[in-house]
Amino acid sequence: MDVGPYQPKSNIPGPRQDERNETSPFSPSSSHLWSRAILTFHYTMQMPWHCQHWTIQRLISMHSSSSSNNVTEVLLWEENTKAQLQFVALASTLVAGVTGASVAWTVAESAHWMVLVLWYGSLVMGLYSVIIAFHLSIMLSAYDVFAREERAERLSDMLKHAAKEEPRWRSQWVLQMPVALFSWSVISYLVGLALLVVRPLWTMGWVKESWVCAPDYPPPPPPPPPPPSPSILPFPFSARALRDRDR
Repeated sequence: MDVGPYQPKSNIPGPRQDERNETSPFSPSSSHLWSRAILTFHYTMQMPWHCQHWTIQRLISMHSSSSSNNVTEVLLWEENTKAQLQFVALASTLVAGVTGASVAWTVAESAHWMVLVLWYGSLVMGLYSVIIAFHLSIMLSAYDVFAREERAERLSDMLKHAAKEEPRWRSQWVLQMPVALFSWSVISYLVGLALLVVRPLWTMGWVKESWVCAPDYPPPPPPPPPPPSPSILPFPFSARALRDRDR
């Protein structure tokens, strides 16, 4: 008995048969592309939060299971976090310097107003990233006065929620802010730079003056020579001519 081709069952509702014939998987609809783009943007902007949540949740699970490696894992997390904060502070300082130099460009004065908005926003977020990273480094260094076991216990209490086996929301939010602000600062600067470069393609006419790489592009004419000073006579006049003129 012919039962036809095998079709795997799925609990995910799919399109109807007529929609399958009209829509190809290699040419997705515009709504599908927009949803993918929004989801990618969301995960890109929230990636520091998710990474910090997974790491802290892992440390809390090891602490609740009374694992012997809990002290080593917590202290390793502390050292990695300190190194991460130092790197973020240095990178944010460099980005803030590049953004400040870009704001001083003469071409930025005639650019779209969103360019300066994005660049000033990048500068503010970069500076806040440096400040928060500096304060977090001081806070984590304050735990170094305790012994290994007590330091790991205090760090675990700082990360864990008081009533649930979950990360504390405030601690997780503060710890991920330097990396998040740094990434947002870089994205804001790159978007402003792309707007500065791409916008003239729509606002300026594509004329011959735009062909700066063409071999027959005429160079600009030289500036006219300055007029001679009235107190200085031209070259053809000699000393004898001057005496003849004065007679």
